[in-house]
Amino acid sequence: MTWNASETADYYILTAESNSGHKVQLSTNETWAYISEFHCGEEYYLSVQAADSECTSRPSQPAMFYSEPCPPTGVSSLMNCVSNIAVVSWNRSEGAEFYTAVVMEEDGQATSCWSDSEECGIPNVICGKNYTVTVVASNKDCHSDPSEMDTLQSVPCVPTDVIVRMNCSDNQAMVSWSASEGALSYGVRALSEMGDVSYCDTTDQSCPLSNLTCGRTYTVQVVAQDNICSSLPSPAMTFQSAPCTPYIGDVVLDCYTNSALLTWAYAAGATNYTATAVSSNGYVSTCTSNYTNCELMDLHCGEIYNVTTVAMTDECSSPPSAVLQVESVPCPPEDVEHYLDCSTNTARVEWQASKGADYYIVQALGVREHVSGCETDWNSCELSDLMCGFTYNISVMSVNSVCNVSYSSMTQLKAVPCIPQYVQARVDCETDGVVVSWEPSKGASSYMAVAQGNGGYVSTCDSNQTTCLFDDLLCGLNYSITISASDEMCSSAGSSVVELSTVPCEPQKVSAEMMCGNDTGLVSWEEEEGVASYMVRAYGPDGHKIMCNSTTTTCQLPSMHCGQLYNVTVTALDGECDNSYVHLNLQSG
Repeated sequence: MTWNASETADYYILTAESNSGHKVQLSTNETWAYISEFHCGEEYYLSVQAADSECTSRPSQPAMFYSEPCPPTGVSSLMNCVSNIAVVSWNRSEGAEFYTAVVMEEDGQATSCWSDSEECGIPNVICGKNYTVTVVASNKDCHSDPSEMDTLQSVPCVPTDVIVRMNCSDNQAMVSWSASEGALSYGVRALSEMGDVSYCDTTDQSCPLSNLTCGRTYTVQVVAQDNICSSLPSPAMTFQSAPCTPYIGDVVLDCYTNSALLTWAYAAGATNYTATAVSSNGYVSTCTSNYTNCELMDLHCGEIYNVTTVAMTDECSSPPSAVLQVESVPCPPEDVEHYLDCSTNTARVEWQASKGADYYIVQALGVREHVSGCETDWNSCELSDLMCGFTYNISVMSVNSVCNVSYSSMTQLKAVPCIPQYVQARVDCETDGVVVSWEPSKGASSYMAVAQGNGGYVSTCDSNQTTCLFDDLLCGLNYSITISASDEMCSSAGSSVVELSTVPCEPQKVSAEMMCGNDTGLVSWEEEEGVASYMVRAYGPDGHKIMCNSTTTTCQLPSMHCGQLYNVTVTALDGECDNSYVHLNLQSG
């Protein structure tokens, strides 16, 4: 403080007194002085008195000033985590007209804010730093000493380099990121478009998100955390959880192509599907589709397949669906053979057992019309209703609960030829033979005629036509004639019997004598079978002609001319052929 000199003054007395009563005095023989030991933040009135050895003047007109403001007390700081503003507050300082808060980094860089109240905010504080905070009170002349230091930790930095990797088998997402300055821990939160939430906390730089709902698109963000604040979320990233497991609806086997048409319900999150069929021996058939169905091709016959479906995306596959079993087409029978019983016209069909067959159906299709068949659980079957003379195409079909289309290769069977019908027989009087005829028999390539004589004599005649000539039958016998038809394998039963008598035999032991008393010739012979009557003719050289008929073994020729050598003919008559005769001579009297 300075003042003008006073006349006659030896020295001066300087007095400073505050409103609170604090008083400071000093004396000096100069016209200036340093005054200290003021109380901070008070209004002081300063006056000067001139003095000599005897008197002291009245005080000068007082000068008023404010002491240095007191350092702020109660300084505290905190972060507004959302707006990233450091908020500093303190208690009011005496003598302060305004305040300056200083936030300083460890490297000495400082940021400040000014306020005429007891708080201020510093925006855009660098994330993830530790700061020291002090406050200085000021008036128009002075600044106080800094307040005691407070420490401030800024908001952790936003995590960067967020990566999501799906563990498809567990439907779990592993989220990783780069370390954030100021972070003590991290929080990860994933939200699906349907409101499903999954989250995890960790002190590391990765964290698994479990309990994800299948087939959802999730948005994931990571926040860094300290003891006070959380950072703003990292930029949103999307990922797809594993697709949901499909539900198989039905499997329909196409028996003709041995392929299975598989359908299933739509699985959320799937972009395509793969169906797999695995047989008991390890054979695999697969198909892939963008729709909810596909066809499993080229299945092996006679197998039971376990069928599953998985839903897929570019990155993940769902767990497989529940197993559905499908039975493929049974294998066709092999080594089909047939054995014809000619006596009964029945055929036994045999084959090797077929894999996957529950039972078998044998079909015998007549080349033109008739159908025969049988059904069995075994690998043989009897065809009992074959029609004679037919050629059958025989095949064996394997059948299971699904299919009846597995046919064996075809084999041909010829049934027994039909029995000849409309058999007729007649005696050929010219040749004394017997001609037999009949209608053609279906399936026959040749015929055999059998003539059974009543005396036990048997004669046969073979022919590939529908007629046959017996030229060796005995005369004068009754024959029973039957015809049987044959092919390369079998002969039919005999036809109905036709009875026939052969030509009469020539009369035997024929003799002639004259009964001289009455010019009568007596002709006799042995009795024969099959002869209805006899006719005797006698021809004389003089042209005389005489005849007689008899049903016995003698006949008389009356009124024969004398002296004539008659030519006598004895003819056996049967009503059909009258050409069995004997010649002899008789000399009349």
